Parts: sequence; structure tokens; C-alpha cells
Amino acid sequence: MISTNYKIGLLSSLIALSITGCSLELEDEEINVTPRYADVVIAPVSDDVDTGAGSDKLSLDNADLETGSTDPWFGNGPAVLTIEQTEVKAGSFSLKVTDRTDGWNGAAISFGDKLIVGHTYTVSVWVKMANVDSSNVSLTVKVADDDGDHYNGIGSTIATNTDWVELTGEYTHAPIGTETAEPYIYIEGADAGVEYYVDSLVVIDNDFEPGGAVDTSVALDNSGFESGVQAPWTTQGDAMLTLEPTEVKEGSFSALITGRSSGWHAPIYTITDKLVVGDTYYFSIWVKLVEETAENMKLSLKVVDDSGDNYITIANASVDNTAWVELTAEYVHASDGPETQVIVYVESDSPTASYYIDSLKIDGEAVVVPTNILPNGDFELGAGDSFENWGAWNGSVNVTAETTDVHGGNRGVKVVGTGTNPWDVQLGSDAVETVVGNEYVLSMWIKGEEDGGVVRFSTSSEAGALYGADETIGTSWQQVTWTFAANDVATQVVLDLGASAVTYLIDDVELIPVAAEPAYMLSADTVLLNGDLELGTDNDFDNWGKWNNGDGIVQELTEVHSGARSAKVTNGSDFNAEYQSQLVSDETTLVVGTTYSASVWIKGTVDGEVRFSTNETTPQYGATAMVTADWSQVVWEFTATEEVTRLVFDLGKTPDAVYYVDDFELVAK
Repeated sequence: MISTNYKIGLLSSLIALSITGCSLELEDEEINVTPRYADVVIAPVSDDVDTGAGSDKLSLDNADLETGSTDPWFGNGPAVLTIEQTEVKAGSFSLKVTDRTDGWNGAAISFGDKLIVGHTYTVSVWVKMANVDSSNVSLTVKVADDDGDHYNGIGSTIATNTDWVELTGEYTHAPIGTETAEPYIYIEGADAGVEYYVDSLVVIDNDFEPGGAVDTSVALDNSGFESGVQAPWTTQGDAMLTLEPTEVKEGSFSALITGRSSGWHAPIYTITDKLVVGDTYYFSIWVKLVEETAENMKLSLKVVDDSGDNYITIANASVDNTAWVELTAEYVHASDGPETQVIVYVESDSPTASYYIDSLKIDGEAVVVPTNILPNGDFELGAGDSFENWGAWNGSVNVTAETTDVHGGNRGVKVVGTGTNPWDVQLGSDAVETVVGNEYVLSMWIKGEEDGGVVRFSTSSEAGALYGADETIGTSWQQVTWTFAANDVATQVVLDLGASAVTYLIDDVELIPVAAEPAYMLSADTVLLNGDLELGTDNDFDNWGKWNNGDGIVQELTEVHSGARSAKVTNGSDFNAEYQSQLVSDETTLVVGTTYSASVWIKGTVDGEVRFSTNETTPQYGATAMVTADWSQVVWEFTATEEVTRLVFDLGKTPDAVYYVDDFELVAK
């Protein structure tokens, strides 16, 4: 669905056009019929309109039983689960449930940690009776939390022994307090002794936001002491941990640490088995002293593995009693062999300091989910042989629903090719919003009933059709992809399937925007004004001077590293000294004794030599850097010896050189 929350509606049947007493027949000419903008309506979606957006299949291992194993399914109660290969709804395997002694006995599978509090899920599973004509069956979700065990009935139906029946329901995850066990779902309701088959479980997150950043935070129970000073918090050494309701950073409580007699005596939080070796994590905890005198506080880890006890300080900061201070760190987890203990703790240089702590957080690196902007690309929505958001163009009788051999979920598409023209059998999507010039990856999963069928992708839009290459299809599921640059703001994707007399099965079509490179951002800590050279009139640059080569330094609007402007520097044929062409900053105040990093991005039409320097009573000079035809960053570190200086970029050494310069920064280390 369109990620900007706008809905595009248009005439979906583009082949059977009705034009006031006329008809359009497609014969031996290739046509991708293009919707006119008169047929397109773009309007904001109101809160009560269901766009179909925001649904995503929950990834549950072996939910479709296609591994040929019962694992990780389990019997709720004494129920026995076995793999079945004869009675199947889709694919090659289903589950048979026997030896039930009570109505609540049945097939169950855990959600693990995949449910998000507040999200609503749609659950679908197929059931068929084995040893009775018919019976009632129900779906139930069990949740264990601080309030006890909860059994949430979410759907029921009558299943028979003649046909597979879909059992569905909706569940909103709302545990009370902390979950004490993994929630799981199970099929129950039939009388004791009744046996049945189960297949093709699908769980849809109705509140999923496509293309957003995945929550990579590490799940930490009671990390902010809202449940008291209890496990997984404890102490090491003589430290004592007391619940504190007054001095808090977040929520209603923090913890007070007293009684220490050594620096390592501290509150500890156990995170064994929560970190993955090689992954990057971002730690954060807030600290405030009781005493007035500032102390150096440290955030540390202890990792116990095959090499022994390993102690790692990952952050430290000066803390006093006037304000909460955040200890933060980026940490790449490493260990030698299996880990028997991993703890995080807050210690101090002082052996006796008392302090408050609050709100421990551990986040993983941000992960962005690719956005499939095609609605109903898995073909799950629709009735009979129709598919919501898709139309069968040319040869509509050749396009039907497939519910047995599918790549994912419960429904796919079966298409009978005609062996004529590619466009004689087409499956086309509704239009989706695209950005002209941006690249998109179109993909589908497909298999043929025989080898050698040829298919292709294409698009339909007001600006004209685009065509992918011919793809040869085998008899096993394969993913076919095509990358194209959009030529219009509204694009329909088309599957051209008529070239070969082959029957195809198609599922899980996706259209993914190719992520653009993020815009370059200057450091927020740079002390230079107008370092990106965006400010200024014509060939002048605010806060920068053009020394010794004023006419040879001009604005550049095409060759830029970021933004809309850079500086183009052209050296004369007689140049041979650095000072003959210089870009010089306004005076900047520095802290004497502090190390600074100066940097700039540059490219040139010929190899050249440049350097940084300072303009002050006793100038400092950086090393010579070589310029190439590609954008590269020149960096120079120096220690400030004077309070006021100008940063100078010396460009005059190489005669006839032409440089493009952008994005200056000067940052204290």
C-alpha cells in the first residue's frame, strides 16, 4: 500500500474498456493499456478507510509444516502430534492431532517474543476432521503474566471430514505487567478422542508499519525499577540496593546504592544470553550522586566465557548531585566460547560513593524493513478467482486462484499461458505512487508445471510502458527480479505471462523502493560557520574568504558533495605554491590545548596537492593530501595553540588544477 498514506483508485479493468458504444479489441499488437489521469483519484485517506496497509506476516518457524517435522509445534496437554502427507491443505505436509483426553488438548505453537504489546493480529489456520464427521474447533491464545494465566478465545467454527475449513480470529496482545512465559496459540474445542488435521497457520500483524525501523531494543525486565528492586537486579560486593521514589529520572522509581567499600561494589543487571557475538549495541543508564563532590562513574560489563572472567568498561563520565547524567556507550559484543555469565553494572573510582541509577536501556543497531508498496502482493485477499488490487488483463479466464501449491500463506495465482504473445495473458496491479527517476525492485515467486516457460515484467503508466527482460521458468519455486527507474508518479506493475503454453503458479509479488543514499549532514559539533558553503550570493561564500585567487574561486551548482552549492577552484598555469589559492574561514574561537579535527570533501579534474593550515600568530601546517577524480575527504588533526584562529585550505600548489570543494568541518576531539 502507498506508504504516504494516500490511496490511488482507478479503473482496474483496463482491457474491457467501455467507450460509449465502442469496444476495443487487442489483436496482434502489443499494448499496455495506460490509465488516463481522469481515471485517477488521489485523496487523503480518512481514519475510517481501510487501505489494507500495515499488515505483515509474523515469522513463525514451520507454521506451514513444510519442514516435514512437528517442531516447534507441541501438544497442549497429552495430545500427540504427527506429520501427515496425505491429508494436506497446501504444500506437502500437515499435522495430525491424536490422543486427546479433554477438549482443551490440541496442537499448539509458541509466539516466542514476536508479539508487540498493543498490536492486533489476525490468525488463520486450516482444520479438517479425521475420525468424526464434524466438530466444533476453537482458537485460543494463552498468555502468562504478572496477573496469572489468561486464556483468550479468539475464534471458532465447525470443521468437517469432507473439506478443509479455515479457522480465524483476531487477538490484541495486552499482557498485564511482565510476561512470565512465552505466549502461545492452540486449537481446541473438539470432544475428547476427536482427531483432526491442521495446516497452513498464518499470523498477520494488523498494526505493522511497512518500511519503518524495526525495534531492536534488547528486552529488559524491570530495567527502570518500576517493579521494585528485584531480579534481574542484584548487587555485588557490599553494595545495597534500595527503592527510591523521590530522586527519579523516568517513571515513578529509581534505585539508591549505598554501603559500598570498594569501587567495584555495585548494582548489577544480568543480561546472559541477550547479546549476540559480533553485533553492535548501544547502552544507556542514568546516574546521579548523593554527595556533592563529583565522581568518575563507569558503566562496565563482566563476561564469563571459556577464557575466564573478562571486565570491560564501556563508558565513564563525571557525575555530581546537581543533575542526572547519562552514561552511554557503543559496544560490539565479543566472547571466547560459550558464555556462562554476562552482567552490566555501574561502578565508580571512589570506593564509598553513594548514587542513584535509573532507566537501563540496551538497543541494537537500527534495522529498516524493506517496504513492499504493492497492496495484496501475496494474493491472500479476494474471493473465488478474483484478487483485490489486481486485475487479469487479456485472457482473464486463464487466471484463477491456487490454494494448494502456494509459496506462502493460503492463496496464490494459477495462470495458463497461451503460447502466443507476452501480453495475451497479463496480471496487472492497481497503480501505486512512485517517484520519477527513483529505482524500484520488482520481484515474484513463480514455478511452472513444465520447464522452459518464458515470462517478463513490465509497467503501465501515463508516461509509457517499461519492459523487463525475458525470464525462463523452471518447475521449482524461484524468485524473479527486475530493477527499473520509475517514469511516472503513478505506476502499475504487469506480469506478462502469455508467451509460452505453460501453466504457472505465482505468489508473493513485491515492489521495493531502492533506498537512496542518506543526505550528508555536517556534524552538529563543528565550530565553523557555513561549512557546507550553502550561504552566499553568486560567487561569494558567507563566513569564508577567497585569498590570492579571488576570480578563480566561484560557486558550483552541479558538482556538489551535498546540498545545492560547492566551491569550484581553478588554478592558473603559473601556480606552484600552496598560498596562491586559498579558502579561509572567519576567525574561530578554540580551546588552547584541545585537539581538533579539520576536514573537507574535495574532487579534482587532475591529480593535485592540497593541505590545511591555520592563520594565526604562529601558523600550523598539515600534511600534503592528493586529490583524485572522485569525492574524498581530507582530514587533519592539530592541537590548538592560540585561542583565535582561521582555518585555511591551501589549494595553489598544482598548476592548472580544477577542484570542487564542499562540506568543511572543524570539531573538537
